[in-house]
Amino acid sequence: MSDGMTVIDTPEGIEAYRMLAIYHRIKLEILGMQFRINTCAAVRRELGLPARTPRKKVLAAWEAAMDERGIRYGK
Repeated sequence: MSDGMTVIDTPEGIEAYRMLAIYHRIKLEILGMQFRINTCAAVRRELGLPARTPRKKVLAAWEAAMDERGIRYGK
């Protein structure tokens, strides 16, 4: 009997989950939600974007990184 849980135990699966979580956090920051750690700033550093890159451009760059890795996300 299945209890509805999914186990992500491969490095690729863990990275995909991390990228999806960050994707949704960026979308929430665009809507105005604030987190203790600024997700957009962390993504800017990770992708090497300039410090004043607008959030929507950060989201587009993150989507491109996800597309490059073949990670599906809801548009």
